[in-house]
Amino acid sequence: MERLVLHLGAHKTGTTLVQESLRRDRKRLAGRGWTTALRGKFEPADDRRLLAWRLNKIPLEDLRDLYAGIARSLKGDRVVVSEEELLGGVASFRRTGVFYPAAGEALGLLLDVFRPETVTVVYHVRRQDTFVESVYSQLVKVGNDQTWSSFTTGIETWPLRWTPVLEALTVTVGRDAVTCRYFEDIRLGTEDFLRTFYRDALLPIEPDLGDGLDAVNGGLSGPALVIARLANQVLSDQRERYEVRRFLEERFPASTHGKARLIDDTRRREILLRLEDDNVRLHTEFMTSSASESPYLVSAIA
Repeated sequence: MERLVLHLGAHKTGTTLVQESLRRDRKRLAGRGWTTALRGKFEPADDRRLLAWRLNKIPLEDLRDLYAGIARSLKGDRVVVSEEELLGGVASFRRTGVFYPAAGEALGLLLDVFRPETVTVVYHVRRQDTFVESVYSQLVKVGNDQTWSSFTTGIETWPLRWTPVLEALTVTVGRDAVTCRYFEDIRLGTEDFLRTFYRDALLPIEPDLGDGLDAVNGGLSGPALVIARLANQVLSDQRERYEVRRFLEERFPASTHGKARLIDDTRRREILLRLEDDNVRLHTEFMTSSASESPYLVSAIA
């Protein structure tokens, strides 16, 4: 493998948008010598070892031959992978407050199997308070009925720092091989967000920016989140939960009914103030950004 580009998350940072764009561009990329491996490639229906690892049911090493089979199936010597589950689960911070604690080891195993000549890692982060809110919303969206207060028990002591993740990635592949950006850049428009990703990933084409990308995985609105959690309590059939979710996404979209705000302003400031020194370090040492200071400071709260 001559070149490997890894888009590894984090969760809730536009990963579905990137994957849909790469899916649309799969043929054009193939015409330029690039193979794409998108979410789900590492979790075939008859082999859920990646999920078992994320749930701490098997050791990381048990994924080695799964990855080897995937590597053999990838044609061509230039590969772009977009799979946010490779470093850990969406709620990996729930027990200790640490984001993706096995990130370095997980990346190391993948590279040991794939053995690329050169590797590029593209990573996005999200402001910690809204990241936790979005993860909770996602879990409710897929059927969880846990209350917000139960989900965030202990949040006052959670480290919730992004620098350990970036340190693990850069130690594994080298600092020059890692590009990290703020998910919040998406506010400038999905087109600019995707163009920037394609440039960071060194892909030789411009993304297909056709209709429909803005609606990809928009998330539940505040009212929809409340209804969905209540529905999850009484509906045991997964298909019924899915139908309720579709109805809520269509009738109560976040674009018109507002995103869920689960953390009050006082706690939001407390969280960011506690993380301010680390967010400054994140900005100065790891981020690819034109901004003069971190947008994750208390003073930047809109």
